[in-house]
Amino acid sequence: MRLSAGVCCSLLLSVSALGGRVDAAEVAPVDFSLDYRAADGCPNAAAFLSALQERLPGARRLATGESRERIPRLRVELRAAGGSEISEIAGDLPDGTRFQRRMVGARCADAMQSMAVIAAMALDDNLRRATDSAPSAPGDAAPPRKNATPEPAPGIAAAARPVAVTARHAASTSSNVPSQAGWQWATVAAAGIEGGVAPNVAPAFALGLELADSTPRGFAPSVRLSGLLAQSPARHVAPADVRFRLLAARLDLCPIQARGSGLAATACAEVDLGQLRGSAEHVPSAQPQTMLWFGLGLVGRARVALTSRFALELGASGRVLPVHDHFILKPAQPLFEVPIIAGDLLVGLAYSWR
Repeated sequence: MRLSAGVCCSLLLSVSALGGRVDAAEVAPVDFSLDYRAADGCPNAAAFLSALQERLPGARRLATGESRERIPRLRVELRAAGGSEISEIAGDLPDGTRFQRRMVGARCADAMQSMAVIAAMALDDNLRRATDSAPSAPGDAAPPRKNATPEPAPGIAAAARPVAVTARHAASTSSNVPSQAGWQWATVAAAGIEGGVAPNVAPAFALGLELADSTPRGFAPSVRLSGLLAQSPARHVAPADVRFRLLAARLDLCPIQARGSGLAATACAEVDLGQLRGSAEHVPSAQPQTMLWFGLGLVGRARVALTSRFALELGASGRVLPVHDHFILKPAQPLFEVPIIAGDLLVGLAYSWR
């Protein structure tokens, strides 16, 4: 996907608003560490550093083997996943602030330029806050920072705002950089098969609402509440046609997740509570039977990003059913005994928003 002429103009105005080059001897270095990863054919780390230093001349990447405490730490990744180019930048600042931005669909060369703008803003904002918080003698005026980003002229303020370059491709990008990694809502619709509901596996459908911590990796808890419907097809057991239906609420508590290269994996504890109902047709005076459905189990999910908002999800779970009754057509003719172990396999589509 190519940037439009309007977006390219915004990028040029952004660079102009950042000011001309500054003599390196007059600029205090802004040290940071960088973990840069790029797919084949994408700009390398040297190109990113060059683009960053055009916007923030004092930016200086720590050399290999060099270690410093309390400096900004940036991670940039340009990759291809599922036929789309996905670019991400994340950072940890010395004051504990974290930020993360993602672009989907932009060419990696264009995305790298936008990542450089975001990095420059984050590093400059960190330097600004560090300077403002530094103690000074009474009456002393704070010296001007020659490597600071000058404020754009009022007439071109809207066009010169660097984040506007990325807004076309990344719905998650905001004008406040950096920002705190926060909680994210998602709606998930899924379909698949459910075991333990009938003598054979039954088609199942689930609709859920999820609240998840959007931290890039590690301990990032989430919780999901879903409604589940599983309906078995009619099965002929002479002289009747028998059906089983499960209606249940499902709560998933997920303490950890792992992310990388457009993929996410989550492990959860799961609780089911509902009703399993069996009914017979074409039998005089047939009475449906019901059973409390209560399950405790584990679920694992894998999610693949399709866009910045949509993701494809695959989940598999297994649970113990402390209540496992049996269904009968008549005293001498048992139909189905609910097992003590049940499970399911669901494929779904997730839509995320803040």
